[in-house]
Amino acid sequence: MKILSCIFALIFLPHISVSIEEVRKVGLTFGTMSLTLFGGGYVFVPAMENVVVHELHWMTTREFTEGIALGHVTPGPIMVSSVFVGWKVAGLKGAIAAIVMLFGPPAVLMYVAHHFLERIKSNAVAEAMFKGVRPAVIGMIAVSVWVVFSSAPVSVVSLLIFAATFGLTVWKNPEPVLLIIGSALAGWIFC
Repeated sequence: MKILSCIFALIFLPHISVSIEEVRKVGLTFGTMSLTLFGGGYVFVPAMENVVVHELHWMTTREFTEGIALGHVTPGPIMVSSVFVGWKVAGLKGAIAAIVMLFGPPAVLMYVAHHFLERIKSNAVAEAMFKGVRPAVIGMIAVSVWVVFSSAPVSVVSLLIFAATFGLTVWKNPEPVLLIIGSALAGWIFC
């Protein structure tokens, strides 16, 4: 993994304001996370926040939350937020390193592993492992909700916008883009 991130970084040299070490670190960070997390984008939020905010200090909690919120305008919102982090740390090269290393290693792993999929599906041990992982994934999703909500400013207006959005989602299940645009407009008008 380290060699792959170094080769990737070398391709994008030279750049005056971004060191190869910054690009390599972004690539290695997201490459490692992409291979060690299981369960989808929302499981990624607490792990990514811990690494980029608390361990590496690449951004503040507020910047991270805003990046996650901004990512929700795009398909694959949580994963695309890695581009935001990469951009903040190392510009365009960091954004490219983040997205390539986030999706590249798992894609290679899936390509190699698909030959063994049928054996894994019928394996009792693998089935038991997946049953154990499911509750952990639910827990990680709950933590990601906590991360986003704990860093958001709370006011009466924000609670009303949340309640209205939640109610609409449960009642009518509208398109998420409409909810995002409507919530943003409500926040702009009332805050």
